[in-house]
Amino acid sequence: MSRIPVQNLYYLLSYAWDLLSESAPAPVAMDDTRSAPDMLALLLAGGIESLGKRGLYCDYQGRVEETSRLRGRIDFVTSVRRLTHLQARLVCQFDELGIDNMVNGILRTTLDRLLTSASIAPEIKGRLREAAPVLRDVPAVQLRRGCFQRAKVTRHHRAYRMMLSVCEMLYELAQPDASGRAYSFADPWADKGMPRVFETFVRNFLRRHLPEARVSARHLAWDARGDTEEAQALLPIMKTDVTIEWGAERCLVLDCKFYANSFAESFDQTRLKSENLYQMAAYLHHHPARAAGGAMHGVLLYPTVEADFLHQYDFMGHRLTIASVDLGQRWQIIHERLLEVVSRSVGEKMARLE
Repeated sequence: MSRIPVQNLYYLLSYAWDLLSESAPAPVAMDDTRSAPDMLALLLAGGIESLGKRGLYCDYQGRVEETSRLRGRIDFVTSVRRLTHLQARLVCQFDELGIDNMVNGILRTTLDRLLTSASIAPEIKGRLREAAPVLRDVPAVQLRRGCFQRAKVTRHHRAYRMMLSVCEMLYELAQPDASGRAYSFADPWADKGMPRVFETFVRNFLRRHLPEARVSARHLAWDARGDTEEAQALLPIMKTDVTIEWGAERCLVLDCKFYANSFAESFDQTRLKSENLYQMAAYLHHHPARAAGGAMHGVLLYPTVEADFLHQYDFMGHRLTIASVDLGQRWQIIHERLLEVVSRSVGEKMARLE
């Protein structure tokens, strides 16, 4: 997977983060000679530079201050304990609008990590240093995974969505050195987060290019009833990666499989992975369109490099397609391949496939 062009990673992330409808925060020339961490750092630098023109995100933060000017709510207990009234002052609690918040703190901390990293090319670090003054007055934060769940921005600050997504990916890729003060960044294609990125990319890509269909990640109910509420609660969640529905008449369930090896090898024999077939069988059996008599189709989609296959089966009375998408190809070929897989899987040329 490390041979996938970095430009293709940029497109995958753009679809996965649903950013194609938004203007880019700054011009970024994609160069396949760069590493993926360099590309992410360059995206972040461009985004921060654009904030210097738009202004940083501000929100209200709680403050406690000993002051002679009354603000907000007076903390009488603390004021009496400190005897502040002897100096004609009181302890006040109030909300203040400012740039000192989790959102900006994540950007600042990620920027600092990139500037100390040996993984980032010198010219990219130069671009980061040029952008750094924008965040000069923002305190760094202690980055943890939960920070990204707490970092919420309003619809008026959508430019931050891409940058926070970049920061989250760099956080997942970061590998601290022995001192804990400097970081290197791993190859994202080897990262455990990439299967989720690939799945979201495929779903958003098909949602964008199949406007006549309903594309979603659908929860399915098990055809099982426990004898007690406790037993029922033990059933796991069943959720498809991608479900494409054309009304009640036709449905395609697509499952994304991000593996180093698409097939199982046993005694010099190449086989499909049995667990993938069992999972698809469960999806097709439990989808409500099947009970309603609609046409059901399944796809197991494998991202590959320099490998191409498309096999079809009559599978439990449904059409099942096993297909690859070569992420090492030019982007236009990837685009056409994904639409071809859907078209071949339903057995007809879709009218608005484009």
